[in-house]
Amino acid sequence: MGLQNEEVTGQETTCAISDQIGASTHWKTYSGRTDDGEPTLIRVLQGEVPDSSHDRFNGLVRQWASISDRESVRGVIDWGTEIEPWVAVEYASSDGKQFASGGMVDTAIACDDRTKVELVSEVCETIQTYSRYGSTSHHLAIHPDCLFFGNGQDGPVAIVDDWGVSRLVNEPPITPYTAPEQLEDGGHAKKRTDIYQVGVLATHLLTGTTPFADDADSDDPEALASTIENGIDETVLPEGTVEPISKAMAVDPEDRYSALSQFQRDLLNAVPASTDRATGSLIAVTTPTLAATNTGERQADTTGSPSSESTTAVNSPTETATTSSQTDTASTRTDTTNARPDRTGTGNGNSRRSFLKYGVVAVGGAGAMYLGLPILTGDESLRSALPGGTTGSDPAAGSGGDVRVNTGFRSWLEPLENNAENVGIPREADVQIQEGPADPAHRVDELINQVESDQPQPDLFVVNETELGMLMEATVTDSMGEHSIDETLRNTPPLYEALSQHPSDGVHHAIPYGFMPLVVAYHKPLLREMGYDNGVFEAWMTDPPSWEQWSEISAFAREMIGTPFGFIWPGQPTQLPGFFTSVLEAFGGTYYGSPDAATGPITDRPVTIANPQAVEATNVIHDLVTGDNRSSHAIEQCTSDDIFSMGFNQVYELLMGQEAVAAQIPLSLARILVEEYGPDEVGIMPMPTGTARSATTAFGSYVAMNPNTENTGGALEVASAFRSPEFAQMILSQGYEIPFGEDIQADGLFDSSLYEPYADTFQFIAGSPAVEPAGNAWIDERDVIGEQMVEAVMGFSPEPILEQLAEFIDHN
Repeated sequence: MGLQNEEVTGQETTCAISDQIGASTHWKTYSGRTDDGEPTLIRVLQGEVPDSSHDRFNGLVRQWASISDRESVRGVIDWGTEIEPWVAVEYASSDGKQFASGGMVDTAIACDDRTKVELVSEVCETIQTYSRYGSTSHHLAIHPDCLFFGNGQDGPVAIVDDWGVSRLVNEPPITPYTAPEQLEDGGHAKKRTDIYQVGVLATHLLTGTTPFADDADSDDPEALASTIENGIDETVLPEGTVEPISKAMAVDPEDRYSALSQFQRDLLNAVPASTDRATGSLIAVTTPTLAATNTGERQADTTGSPSSESTTAVNSPTETATTSSQTDTASTRTDTTNARPDRTGTGNGNSRRSFLKYGVVAVGGAGAMYLGLPILTGDESLRSALPGGTTGSDPAAGSGGDVRVNTGFRSWLEPLENNAENVGIPREADVQIQEGPADPAHRVDELINQVESDQPQPDLFVVNETELGMLMEATVTDSMGEHSIDETLRNTPPLYEALSQHPSDGVHHAIPYGFMPLVVAYHKPLLREMGYDNGVFEAWMTDPPSWEQWSEISAFAREMIGTPFGFIWPGQPTQLPGFFTSVLEAFGGTYYGSPDAATGPITDRPVTIANPQAVEATNVIHDLVTGDNRSSHAIEQCTSDDIFSMGFNQVYELLMGQEAVAAQIPLSLARILVEEYGPDEVGIMPMPTGTARSATTAFGSYVAMNPNTENTGGALEVASAFRSPEFAQMILSQGYEIPFGEDIQADGLFDSSLYEPYADTFQFIAGSPAVEPAGNAWIDERDVIGEQMVEAVMGFSPEPILEQLAEFIDHN
């Protein structure tokens, strides 16, 4: 059956079909025109689509159409099932016949290797973006027939179509791009099938032939299937790419990468950047002539067109091919860049990159720019960049759905489940909270096991930086870089933003939304008796005293009230690292090379805990406990060695009962203290200042995404809502976390909060935090680390103990 010279009616228009201009393994392509006279390409599948699959066909193409307004997705004009299923797409303003025959891969093979892997990277990025905003999280039909390669304004461009539609035929053909799991009754492994097929594409481009070309005989599909099941011959792969491609094309899906972003990163790293580029075989990506408005009206797009004359000169796909081949010059590449038709009626012509900039803000609700997140109101320029042109009201845009969030020990996030809409989450999202194991080590192991066993839920994990680092190191988080850049992360304190990035490529693997500090809380009346007044207390909020000054104040206060405890902190081995980290960084000491080196997965970083600055910090703590003057600073004794048997609860009880003047305690316990005594009697300040700075240990809070999630659009909407003003109000009212923002007092956020008097302190801490390293040792061996810290503080000499600690950390 064919459609030549037929007329078909779709959802919005009628298309007159003329000549067939090409055929490939999966598609036949015809030239045609809409009822408005605009040229188009009509594509029909090779093979029969049963009537029972027509609804699925309509659903897949509808979803394809909802995101086809960006540069990297072939634009859909209309579709239907009349006569047989068909899709009308934007014509390639280039060699239409080469595209229609599936020959675009040949143009890429002629490029240099770096350009080839960048084109593969573009395919990866497009699939990942589609999965985040689409109703399906995978493509399943990557092959040469669905790809167009060209030169765009920002570099190599890969335009993708099909989106699994070709898998709907009764008997999908076996090709070198067929994944092993697809040989068994058409089965698939979802995202990992895409990873396999992109691995085949990388091999095809880099070697000039498909991995199983010798057996790719259409007359003997069984021979090809047998070869695919036996796996790739690694000897054919270019040097440096063997490991990533072999892993991507592993026969067993469980042995492959768990996310395309991981393969994308490793492949780009395997082929270094080069200035010696060969891209002449790629055709400049030109402006399509067709555009659609929100109301379904169609008009010629002139935004970004080379000129009105060149636009009107294009009459058909075949004529376009001739024109393009005659004018493929440097000026053509410059002028006919990657503008795409504006499908929203706004005239913006949003490209893929501009869409990605705002893609994460589809969170619904009202408001304006706050905490770095544009909450959409009447700004149609942003709204038009979202799937379906709305803020999550269109189910076809992939919004809403069941989203499970593993929050660990954070019971204060439970209101998300029953009050989601009031904290900035679209009403379509059904949020379910999973607390999981409270023990960090068990929780991390559980999350890793869930992802590695391909479980799609929980969709999101709420973690601190140590947990995030371990999950990133285990490659069980998904890249959020193209969704959380710019607007969402704007105004995030630099260190916390760095912590959300994978150190190998700087891509964001989480959205940071707040932090839990270990603050210094103190009784103002006791210090007033010593002559300190409200002016001093206010100054300490952003300019805390030095450790010398604070130890003197605390020592005098404990003598005045007749207690051994002036200033205290949790000294039990499992809790001592929180205090030690603050003092360490205050005096310029580090665990790894520099303060920033504590972020991200621990690899081969030098352990520097035994350096002179760390020795001095240890001596300062020693003097705080003993008053022995072992440090080079005038540190006075302000507690006793009983401190090393105390946990948070004991420290809190001593402070609550005014048996201690001040203490380092978690924010949540400081809240209870303020509720009991009131802000006039309780002060909260950052940790004292050392020779380097004031460093307050604070644990960041992040939302990371499961790479196996089957509802990426909904998951991203929920994750984005963690930066909404409604969510900020919720966590402030719970009292455990402080939200991020350029000015955390903005829009009256703290006006009705218990923490209103201390807002300046939290702003200061956000900009000067001390964080514990993201290594396994800080979860698995925290008690051992704490015991060695106690020994270093109380032993005769800290140097040998710190050297042992450094060795222990280095091996864990």
